[in-house]
Amino acid sequence: MGWGEKLVKTTRFGTRQIVTDAAGWRERCGLLGGRYGLPLLILLWAGMLPSAADASPFQQLPVKSTSSRLARLDALKRVPLDRMSTEARRRVEYAISNPSLYRRITTKRLECDPDLFLFLARHPEVVVNIWELMGVTNMQVRRTDENTLLLDDGQGTNSSIELLYGTPTLHVVYADGVYQGPLFHRTLYAKCVFVLKAHYLRDPQGTQFVVCELDIFARVENLGADLMTRTLRPIVARIADFNFSESTRFISQISQAASSNGPGVQRLARRLAGVDPSVRQQFSHLTAAVSDRTANRHRANAPRNSPQSRVSASAEVTSKTSVSTQR
Repeated sequence: MGWGEKLVKTTRFGTRQIVTDAAGWRERCGLLGGRYGLPLLILLWAGMLPSAADASPFQQLPVKSTSSRLARLDALKRVPLDRMSTEARRRVEYAISNPSLYRRITTKRLECDPDLFLFLARHPEVVVNIWELMGVTNMQVRRTDENTLLLDDGQGTNSSIELLYGTPTLHVVYADGVYQGPLFHRTLYAKCVFVLKAHYLRDPQGTQFVVCELDIFARVENLGADLMTRTLRPIVARIADFNFSESTRFISQISQAASSNGPGVQRLARRLAGVDPSVRQQFSHLTAAVSDRTANRHRANAPRNSPQSRVSASAEVTSKTSVSTQR
């Protein structure tokens, strides 16, 4: 029995979404299996290239993407340079002024709790630890302070990743990466800026959604421009599309699992030994809150004479009686 099956039995997820997709990812090309990750990790070059030969996973992705000049100019306007320190502004301007690669990727509407999305976007080590439990990654992520992570993908790439600016709707992340491995005969250095914009939506039934738009600026410093233009840029752009699509979809599935089976996700949270205890506790509290909000929404939307509404009313009377007794 694989890790994925063990995880389902241990956590009792209401659906088999997460483990089913984990198996799918392993079968397709291992894109999350130690080589790919969240928006913070997308352009770790060397880890991507070996899987690029199989183009089938990249067809008909549920995202829109472009590398157009107009999109890049629009993205430049989003970068809040005036809100950054002098040193942070210098690093960002260097990466975005003459990028080897630019890409804008926009997801479709994803069902996801906004608070949980914000937390996981800022704490990718939680998602990586879940992947470890599922047996789909060898990636190592270590948090050095509130806004900085060190990453080792196990394939020769090491990166320092720093959140330079963050609000609920806009994040600017800077990554400084080095690759030393058999793929090239030289050490590669890349400086990347990721601008993540989130739009939060709510339907009439109260279900919450997020639409994500990621702008990627990557500057590879010692790789020939001709090789980049003719070979690597089209490949990396397409893989970045797939990565972002799969990573955001996975976050959505975590949120849906928390909604449908809160106790199962709580048991999963207790198994996240690879993250700081305070981060693990935050994840546990957030997923519990997602479960509670979903239950409250379902009770509020239930027809007044339905079995669910009668059970809710009974529970409310019992609760009031209990409080009255304690007084």
